[in-house]
Amino acid sequence: LEVARLRADTAHATLTQGDTGDGAIAAKNIRLLLKAAFPAVKFSVRKRDYGALTVSWADGPDSNAVEAVTDLFRSGHNGTATPWMMVFGHAEYIFTSRS
Repeated sequence: LEVARLRADTAHATLTQGDTGDGAIAAKNIRLLLKAAFPAVKFSVRKRDYGALTVSWADGPDSNAVEAVTDLFRSGHNGTATPWMMVFGHAEYIFTSRS
């Protein structure tokens, strides 16, 4: 039921829907959400390996603020996917680095 609600929610119309499990769709959506949340900061969101992403940026928000966004997409080593992840993608590991 929650998956259907998220798919129809117009508040998330700019996000790509789907889940390949390899982090590709999650990376796209993380970029969009970070740009919306922190428009003055340039983020780099890169796919490292299958299911692993690295998010890096200079200055701007602290790691906790960025991880509030990235944690929506982090499934962890047990691979548990929430309804959000089923609709907007996920990655097993997401590493953040602020310089």
